[in-house]
Amino acid sequence: MTQLLSDYPRHVPPASYIVDFTTLVDPDLRAQVKRYFRHQLVHWKARTFKSVLNSLRHPLGWLPTGVHLGTITRTHIEEMLPLLAADSPDARYRGLRLLREMVEYAATSSAWPGPRPPHDLIWSEDMPVPPVAQPRPLPLDVLEQLDGLLDQARGALEAGRKPDILQPMYWDAVLILRRTGMRFEDLAHLKMPDVRGRGGCLVQDSEGYWWIAIEYRLTKTGRDHRIPTRESDGVIAAIRRQEQRAREFPNHFQENYLFRHARGVISGHTFRTVLQHHLAPHLLHEGKPYLLTAHQFRHTLASEMIHQGVDIYPVKEFLGHKRLECPGGSNEACGRARWRVGRAQGWDALPLSTPRWDWVV
Repeated sequence: MTQLLSDYPRHVPPASYIVDFTTLVDPDLRAQVKRYFRHQLVHWKARTFKSVLNSLRHPLGWLPTGVHLGTITRTHIEEMLPLLAADSPDARYRGLRLLREMVEYAATSSAWPGPRPPHDLIWSEDMPVPPVAQPRPLPLDVLEQLDGLLDQARGALEAGRKPDILQPMYWDAVLILRRTGMRFEDLAHLKMPDVRGRGGCLVQDSEGYWWIAIEYRLTKTGRDHRIPTRESDGVIAAIRRQEQRAREFPNHFQENYLFRHARGVISGHTFRTVLQHHLAPHLLHEGKPYLLTAHQFRHTLASEMIHQGVDIYPVKEFLGHKRLECPGGSNEACGRARWRVGRAQGWDALPLSTPRWDWVV
């Protein structure tokens, strides 16, 4: 897919963009799925194609030999549904949803050359309840240990010493994620100034306020986003330290990426290994190393802001969410309820004991 789409995330391995259709045994069905994917080239992102194909394998794998979009009937769907019960709820919902989107496109789109399946092949009643991702802020005891280690590392970096546990680049990455709540993919695509000193993610406005600029091209929301920051958080110093390190390495992809090294840009797999193999042994929860993820910094910062009384809409804008939905009540009421209960019970109980909003992360 990287040969067809130039704007693709650089923080994932190249294998994530290889779409292998050979797992679809029926040649007619394989050709139709390929044609459907070609029609989506202007709509989907580079990583979407492999993800969609992996999800479609579940329902398509249960179709009898010789059945394709021109011969599939409602009976085939009804025979497929019990067989999908062995899949996880998430895999079952995603597979059926994507299959319904594909067959509806083939049935109704004027751009589809044929053959056309019947309309309304998959009913709403066939769809399982969509899974809802619950926020997972770091437990308070883990957060206290992490902040202590982070303060020690920050002090060492500012004094020009090598910090313990992690390499300097990874400590600065953790500091930025902890203080800004940005997604890891946004961190991986932060820019530094070019050789003329132009551009870069760190921006100061006319009133003297500092912002971290995130370009729309590779963001999940598809829009430009700015995160406010300040000198006391240590984020500005972390970005400037990483700029000095990055100048020692090639300008991969000619994009002036900030978190780069000799072989490329910082990757999600490598950073996950750093967090769970190197940092986790120093973060104990219930007597065991806590296997944290980069995205938990985002949920943690949002929980802290709400517990401090920040309204849910400024939190939404700070994190760059497209929307926030709260079933069964207003978003403001959900925010206040989580804040009150969070102060009394701690974060671990929040997802189960209070009203929730669905995070669009």
